[in-house]
Amino acid sequence: MARATLRGDKRLHHQLRRLRHQAPEIAAEAGQAWGEAVQADARSRVPDRTGRLKRGITVQVQKRSLSFSVGTHNGPFYGHLVENGTSDTPAQPFLLPAFTAHRGDIVRYVRAAVETRLP
Repeated sequence: MARATLRGDKRLHHQLRRLRHQAPEIAAEAGQAWGEAVQADARSRVPDRTGRLKRGITVQVQKRSLSFSVGTHNGPFYGHLVENGTSDTPAQPFLLPAFTAHRGDIVRYVRAAVETRLP
């Protein structure tokens, strides 16, 4: 196992130690911001007949497990049928393209969350 020792700048050392303890909050904040961007994109892509499916796309953030998701968690039951299609209707993807479009953005959101905590 590799080890490194930081010497000299006590202020930087203190900031890094504080950030380590704030990791769950940083991840939750970044996940929420990223999820909201994906949510907005998915809502712009979803077929809009009644508006229920569009309104049903939500963001869920779990601080304990450091996980987040965007989907129709408690919304209309038929979101996956629209996304994937059925034997009678063609697929009309809205979540996967939104996720793919924002896949690389998470680093930017983590960086922003960290920068808000540095003086």
